[in-house]
Amino acid sequence: MKIENTIIAITFVTLILIIAIIFFVIFQQRRFISIEREKRILEINQEKIFSEAIIMSQEIERKNIGEKLHEDVAPLLFLSLMDINSLLEINNFAYYKQLQPTSINLLDAINKIRNISHLIHPAAINSFGFIHGILDFSSIINKSQGCKMSINRINDELSLDKFRQIMLFRIVQELTMNSIIHGSAKKINVNIEDNKSNISIIISHNGMMYSNEDYKINLRQNGSLGLKNIQQRLDLLEGKLSFGSNDIKTMQIITLIIPN
Repeated sequence: MKIENTIIAITFVTLILIIAIIFFVIFQQRRFISIEREKRILEINQEKIFSEAIIMSQEIERKNIGEKLHEDVAPLLFLSLMDINSLLEINNFAYYKQLQPTSINLLDAINKIRNISHLIHPAAINSFGFIHGILDFSSIINKSQGCKMSINRINDELSLDKFRQIMLFRIVQELTMNSIIHGSAKKINVNIEDNKSNISIIISHNGMMYSNEDYKINLRQNGSLGLKNIQQRLDLLEGKLSFGSNDIKTMQIITLIIPN
């Protein structure tokens, strides 16, 4: 009887030890998984901080270039234009014939520099926000003969901080320019809506079609800097981008969703 009791006791203690070991292993495994998860979250946060720092430095550099063009180069050209126009006012036919084309070219160069300056550094966003900046951008597009762009919006302002609004502007700017340059779009419509949960931007154009698979393939290729910049900003904004078309396949539909 004593032997049986001893065997039962040993068996019970062994069972308790086995259960304790199992619980210990499970606890350690969960702890390891939790540590790995926290480590990955920390790495992602560090990557985001690093990406934000890169984008911010790029925007600062663009700001400097845009201001230099607008404040230094454009005024010098404008002064030269004034000198030429003063000579044209002499009413000397020889002067007029030789200098009028130069005057026209200078004026065209000044306007182009101003447009480039606005594209490089959309100062309107810093002062008035995304909506004002995208309207400025569309006015530059509409000055060209090749494409017309319309903006439809419900809100006058977006519920994002200025840095996130600039990142969003860069995404829309890149998508639009890709539609014109690579997609040969002649007509572009941008619909903007800001509700409580997210910001929805739908870009539709009549250019070449582009699919989600095309985006993934081109994103992996060397040299796709524009798409990589789009994706980098999308990741920071935690946004989603999809490519589709209307029912009759005549318009490309690009949908951009950014959470508030």
